[in-house]
Amino acid sequence: MEVKAFITHKLDERYADCADSFAVNTDCKRIAVSDGVSQSFSPQDWAKLLVNAFSDKAYTPNEDDEQLANLQHIWRKIVLQNLKKLEDAGEVTWMMENCIEDKESAGATFCGVELQGDQFCLWVLGDSALVTVSDNLEYKLYSTQDGEFNNRPDFLDSYGAHVGVFRKYDIPKKNLAYILLVTDPFSDLLHQCNNNQTAKEILERLLNVQSHDEFCVVVDDLRENYSMHNDDSTFVSIKVDDSDDFQVLVSTDIEALIKDEAQNQAGEVSSEPANNQPGEEFEPEAKSFNVSAIIKGSAEKNKKQQVPPSTPETPQIEDNETVETEFVQAETEEALPETEHVQIEAEETQNETEVSLEEAEADQEEGQSEEEPVQEKQETVQGEQELAGDFQEALTYEEFLASSKEVYDEMCDYIESKPFYMRIGQKLAPNEFEEFWIAIADKLYKK
Repeated sequence: MEVKAFITHKLDERYADCADSFAVNTDCKRIAVSDGVSQSFSPQDWAKLLVNAFSDKAYTPNEDDEQLANLQHIWRKIVLQNLKKLEDAGEVTWMMENCIEDKESAGATFCGVELQGDQFCLWVLGDSALVTVSDNLEYKLYSTQDGEFNNRPDFLDSYGAHVGVFRKYDIPKKNLAYILLVTDPFSDLLHQCNNNQTAKEILERLLNVQSHDEFCVVVDDLRENYSMHNDDSTFVSIKVDDSDDFQVLVSTDIEALIKDEAQNQAGEVSSEPANNQPGEEFEPEAKSFNVSAIIKGSAEKNKKQQVPPSTPETPQIEDNETVETEFVQAETEEALPETEHVQIEAEETQNETEVSLEEAEADQEEGQSEEEPVQEKQETVQGEQELAGDFQEALTYEEFLASSKEVYDEMCDYIESKPFYMRIGQKLAPNEFEEFWIAIADKLYKK
């Protein structure tokens, strides 16, 4: 049976950030796919561990609790090894240490298949799904996601028991053309299409993909033109026939892609700009994230696109106005020496005042400690009021909302510029950020 397996990351992210994982073991006749929950701690390691253990028959869902406990123990060891690598590299690790101390866990959805004689055994948990496909491309989804897909799927936890209950199915090979193992972008899209003609066209394109690059092109098109949501995307197909073994035709080597990314990034950072002096070390400029500037820049750009610039009229100046202007300028130049004298006196007075203020601050420093919390609270409230007033004066409510996408994109770039341990749990999904941004706008504009 021919097997093809592909995986790619979210739009504008890297393979190193991809929390999906798959594994194919032709000897054990097992294949698994897992999607690490992005807002959990170290989900990539957990998803990878699950699929490898299942494909090697070291883990079978609901068969032995000790198998899962052993995987959880291995995951904790991997996390500690990652921590040591960061410490050895001189990285700041306090955030990762806090996650470990607080026993924060990873989550991952799962689907796996094993060929047993003339049938397939399927296991599913969460919105990663197994899909059976007939010759006419009609399909049936198997997952534990009942009804509409959402952001709260069932999953396996790296510390406690899994959330939700595994479902197991025994499906005869007869009348099957394909079995698919997919993560939630594909399962959600197929669920929405509900066996319509569009779904058949999508399946036909995916089943005919012959390379990783071609797969990425199809995924980009599905995101742009078929409303497939932007997430890590994994698609594994088994072409069913009368044989009793698996043959891998093509498979994405994500480890090689991650290695290439790291080498390319290292080359970019180490390259010196053309204007560097010989022997001068190059330090890449740190990314900054100024929300106010992004919002106002977005509004100004929108205004320029909507309103064509008008040429201001040049006022006509009469001859007598020109003469009067020259006369005032001459008087100003004559007064300059006197102004400089006054300025010197003002600077001396200012120096004396600064000395007096420093002495007064030193005398009052002890007595201010009790008033500081109240003063800080007042300053915070005042700051919020000034911020609200600033935005209300510069932007309308609609202009503020329109800046959401640019702020989100800049925020993602800023977070991605940080090391892994500083990116944990910081990124929101686009829909989550949009809800957050509307809440901020409503508060600022008192909606």
